[in-house]
Amino acid sequence: LHTVVLFALAAVLAFALSGPVDMLAHRLGNRLLAIIAVYLLVGVLVVGGLTLIAGPFVSQATDLAAALPQYANDLQARAPEVQLTLGQYGINTDLDQVKAQAASAIEQGGTDVLKNMVGTMAGVGAMILDIVLALVISFYLLLDGQRIRERSLALVPSQHRAKAVFLQDNVARVLGGYLRGQLILALI
Repeated sequence: LHTVVLFALAAVLAFALSGPVDMLAHRLGNRLLAIIAVYLLVGVLVVGGLTLIAGPFVSQATDLAAALPQYANDLQARAPEVQLTLGQYGINTDLDQVKAQAASAIEQGGTDVLKNMVGTMAGVGAMILDIVLALVISFYLLLDGQRIRERSLALVPSQHRAKAVFLQDNVARVLGGYLRGQLILALI
């Protein structure tokens, strides 16, 4: 099932990129060069988008990590005030006990993260490998798409071939437009 899903993702990717590849191949006269150019453009867009998203995230995480000691000191300074305010509402709590429970929970969470780190890294590695395989498969589908189409049409009986070509062209046009539209919306 994993292999089928991988080929399906590669087919969707190849289908989505076939329009730009066909346009560029018509202008350049070389399909391989057009595929490489489209892949490079998509790669630059993806890496650029991830960089734009990751930059503020890293900056804010760094600011939070730098400010955490100050937040802890502020909380420590306000602990008697918080305890008195809670006492006025009938909530009797010992903040030292709450801090000890929070520290214990943080230690347990850190231990759990370290335990699951190997499995998580293996999952990330498998996902990266799947992405690379989908890209390679979609590259070959884009490169040999016309031959695959001709061979699949050769399997259709000759009296139904015109209907199959009509169906194939219309499905490619409609589904391709839908996929490209969704990708443009996602990009925006």
